[in-house]
Amino acid sequence: MAPQLEGYLTISAKPDIRVHYSVDGPTDGSRPIIVLSNSLAATTHLRDGLTSYFAPTHTIVRYDSRFHGKSPPSADADFDYAAGHSLDDLADDLIVLLDHLEIGRADLAVGLSIGAAVVLIAGAKHPSRFGHVLVVGTKAQPPAGADAAYDSRIAYGREHGSRALGRQSVGRWFPEAWIRANPERAAAV
Repeated sequence: MAPQLEGYLTISAKPDIRVHYSVDGPTDGSRPIIVLSNSLAATTHLRDGLTSYFAPTHTIVRYDSRFHGKSPPSADADFDYAAGHSLDDLADDLIVLLDHLEIGRADLAVGLSIGAAVVLIAGAKHPSRFGHVLVVGTKAQPPAGADAAYDSRIAYGREHGSRALGRQSVGRWFPEAWIRANPERAAAV
């Protein structure tokens, strides 16, 4: 199913930061609006099944976080990716996207993993913009050693690339038996 609206939003011209997004359904408020924010190394395609299910009755807004999926790397040759981006920056990106789409209020924002932190922060900073916030696959207080695990994933992604990091993530998210039984679906994630 092709989205009804798809494009790139310039978050910042200097440094160059653009975000790819897709919208299935009208943004005029005639249907409930669901916004989906993804996990690290995931793309909008992670939610294809969910979108297919809800799109007949809801408007689904999906986007690839900075430098993920179809959101391109910065065109600035001197962009410092190692400096990282704060969760506040990612939450602000979501609000800029909603403003661009002229969505004053989403009925539901669903975030998975790091996307959960993004929707929590966006919801806390802009409570009137969301009817509900649903967090999936995250914790309010990370366990001891979580920072080291995240740092190792970041290092792995830098060394081996985002596709390898994505394959590693699929291996953490799904049992090996499911991956073997569903290779096409696992590859699509």
